Amino acid sequence: MKRRATVRLSVVLVSAALHTHDSEADPRHGPVLLDVGGRRVSLDPEEAIRLRDSAAACAGTCSAERDLSLLLDRGLHLPQVLALRRAEAQTLAQLASRIGLAALAAEMATPAA
Repeated sequence: MKRRATVRLSVVLVSAALHTHDSEADPRHGPVLLDVGGRRVSLDPEEAIRLRDSAAACAGTCSAERDLSLLLDRGLHLPQVLALRRAEAQTLAQLASRIGLAALAAEMATPAA
């Protein structure tokens, strides 16, 4: 069982490393758009990179963080709206609070109207 977790973690970390480019924070990329419970949330590319890296660092212990890191990575490279499940949205709010993105954490905690 432990070997499988190690292999999965290695795949996630390699995937994140392969997709890390200096051009990711390029302002021409535009925001990363999320759909959180029917509500649109826009992330600056720099915020998305910080959140993705933080989620990837914990990907071996939490599947929601692994999934979130992969979704954010996809959002950084493709112009599409990313739909988050409840666990991923909760993880995003926790990560945002942990890395100092208080405004995003508060926005995620506010229920949709």
